Parts: sequence; C-alpha cells; structure tokens
Amino acid sequence: MLAFGCDAEPQDSLWGTDRLWLAARTGETYGFHTWNIYDASWRGSSSEKHHICSLVVPISARPILPCETCIFGWHITPGQETTDCEQHIITAGNWRSLQQISFASTGSLQVPMGPEHGLPVLVKTQNKPEWEPYGWYESPTAQDLEIISPWIWQIAIEQ
Repeated sequence: MLAFGCDAEPQDSLWGTDRLWLAARTGETYGFHTWNIYDASWRGSSSEKHHICSLVVPISARPILPCETCIFGWHITPGQETTDCEQHIITAGNWRSLQQISFASTGSLQVPMGPEHGLPVLVKTQNKPEWEPYGWYESPTAQDLEIISPWIWQIAIEQ
C-alpha cells in the first residue's frame, strides 16, 4: 500500500523500476542492474513522457551456495553506476545494495504477479539480509538470464 501525506508536494517523491540481466558464461558471470526513474505523475504506464533518467549498475558475480530451494546462486559485486540522472536522484537511493541472488528450480515459491511458467528469483540486499522474493526468470537463452521484477519503488527526494 502506498500512502501520500496531505502536505506532500509532487516533487517530494519519484518512482523507479528495475531489471537485472546476467550472462552466466564459463568462468565468468557478469551483468547489469538497470533502474528507470519516473516523475511523481507516473502511474505505471509505459509512457516515456514521465521518464526522467536511468541508472545502470554493472555487476560481476561469483558462485555461492544457493538458497535452500534454489539451484544456483551468486554473490554480487556492483561496479560504479552510469547514469544520466541529476545528483539529487543519485544520492536518493542505494542503487548498489544487491548482495546475493539465487534462482529457484521450481515455481513453488510465490512471487507477486509472477507468471505460471516463470521461476522465482530471490535476493539478499544490504537492507534485507534474508532471502526474499525479487522477481522471476523464464527459460534461459544461451546462458543469458533476464530477471523481471514486479516491484515499483517509491523514491523519496530531499529538497
């Protein structure tokens, strides 16, 4: 549930969506965590008129023991983000908080709005050290994994 205060100005918060892409190659796993930031008027449509900027965090990964019901997992090392965002947006979020990622072998774990054929992805972050649902992936193509997340993030901006 999202709540807005009566005194909130539209510029007090922004919206963000994110996606992960990983390439699991022999001896090396790397990828990108991409954030798209939208203005306060955005309501989930794909309209570009509300898009403000993007942040792309390159990631490298090394194998770890996956979560209990998962088939594989990685420890994530984020690189420096590349962005066209203004400084006040860059400092508003912890864009590099992803620490571990794990892929389930079956759809027995539930991810909100996950498709029937999608397989759950769990993550640990700096703020949440326990495994929690993040999104899902479908059958990998040539060892490339695109992880889709149903979450929409409200980003508080300090004035």
